[in-house]
Amino acid sequence: MTDTGNSNVPRVIAQPLNWNAWEETADCIRSLLAQDYPNLHVRVIDNGSDDDSVTRLRAGFPGLDLVENGWDLGYAAGQNAGIRRALEENADYVLLLNNDLKLEPDAVSEMVAVAERSPAVGAVSVVMRYREAADGIQFWGGGRLIWWRGKLINCHRPGERLDYLSAACLLLRIKAVREIGLFDERFFLYWEDVDYSVRLSRGGWRLAVADRAGVRHRGSASYGNRSAARDGFIAESTVRFLRKHLRFPWPEIVISIGLRLGLRLAHGDRDYFISTWRGARAGFKPPTHLPPRPGPGFRERGAGDGNPAS
Repeated sequence: MTDTGNSNVPRVIAQPLNWNAWEETADCIRSLLAQDYPNLHVRVIDNGSDDDSVTRLRAGFPGLDLVENGWDLGYAAGQNAGIRRALEENADYVLLLNNDLKLEPDAVSEMVAVAERSPAVGAVSVVMRYREAADGIQFWGGGRLIWWRGKLINCHRPGERLDYLSAACLLLRIKAVREIGLFDERFFLYWEDVDYSVRLSRGGWRLAVADRAGVRHRGSASYGNRSAARDGFIAESTVRFLRKHLRFPWPEIVISIGLRLGLRLAHGDRDYFISTWRGARAGFKPPTHLPPRPGPGFRERGAGDGNPAS
């Protein structure tokens, strides 16, 4: 049911990540099953949903390949569970997906075509459009990283500097994953794709955009487009990223978090101020989202820094 096996083309494993949102995940699965790509396997990763997601998805898609993590691991560790399997199965590509995506039938074919044009391409993203707007572009592949401000700015057109690709829809070449490693599991939400893109680029791999792939995104389905919780996660991940990649990160951290806190104060957003402050403090501490006793394959200090085959 979830395989279209043609060994004459690269094998792609597509894995949407679900957490308490089975209806949106089901829509995403249906759009994957309608793909025209001839060698595609669909695997759903469930991040410890405490609703009836697993039961509903198994009933709606008999024979569905579904990985149950049993814990809300966040995006990086959640997707790593599926990436590990893709490595074991010798897939050629793994396609990471937010569950609130709807793909046009040729989307996977377009992404693979871009990757296959050059063996130096390690990852491919898409021009993401909003599901609710006919022509609204959310981002063109990803965006720019303003290091000194600890800030990300979405690209909206070709030709802009592209420092990172969004993992909302990201095709990874397995050969690149074997060289670079897995996602860094210390990131719960946000910046894990920026971290991975920086590592890919430093490893000599190119980032590319499949501008003809039709993909639409609802956006921030888990926590809303704007929420105090989201502010906290972003602040935490910003601090983790800057601490990881800069030798002396304090100026950038002070500027980035200070500007955010000042903006919340100026608007009288007390809850957002508190959440941002707490998130920034959490960025200096060990992550709390990983299981207290990690199962096989988990590395508490961040799987993104190691050899996935080890």
